[in-house]
Amino acid sequence: MSFTFDSIHTVPANRFPAQRATAVALVLLALAAGGFAWMQNRAGYTGGEIALPKLLWLFSALWCWVVQPPLLWADARSQAPFRRLLACFMLWMLARAVVELWMMYVTHSWRPLYGILHNTGSMTLLIGGACVLRPADGELALQRRHLLALGLLFVPEIGFAHYMQTHFQTQGANPLYFVPDDERYQDVLRATWVSVLLCWAYQYRFLSVWLRHPNRKTAP
Repeated sequence: MSFTFDSIHTVPANRFPAQRATAVALVLLALAAGGFAWMQNRAGYTGGEIALPKLLWLFSALWCWVVQPPLLWADARSQAPFRRLLACFMLWMLARAVVELWMMYVTHSWRPLYGILHNTGSMTLLIGGACVLRPADGELALQRRHLLALGLLFVPEIGFAHYMQTHFQTQGANPLYFVPDDERYQDVLRATWVSVLLCWAYQYRFLSVWLRHPNRKTAP
């Protein structure tokens, strides 16, 4: 069955809980991002200063990979295969966060290679899982397409991790985990702007459908 975003029609009833949850989550994440920027750029926390496009990319990545998946998993409109894949991805990201954050902020032994390997694993999980799904209707097709989009989002992230590996020292007493606003790094910062814009162009399109999508009960 062919699918387009427009094949799911607007049904305004019962859309408001999902809208509220999304709005609240975005606002809280934006506040957290603002606090993080202050910590890095003003208070001098571990990791170094962070440029605006890198901050926006961090915000985008956290939204797509950490904050939004639980909202979609908990939504009654999500079908069981989609929810199972989201659950696997969330567990993977939780384990990854525990390991990498410990290495970054406790032992100072993190290497970009670890991020590249984890990103590759995440991309394989999402894209491989999406390819296994066989959508029988527009609802599951939309959810499958979202998994593919989340997986493809790891492509620029792998590139950025490789850039960190070749340009920054990420271990020792004063590790650098973020790209500062410096003329020397304008190429990667421009690439980051492009990635942020593409990410939110997709998110706008996805959310414009999902938040108008009729509520439904899914089988456990």
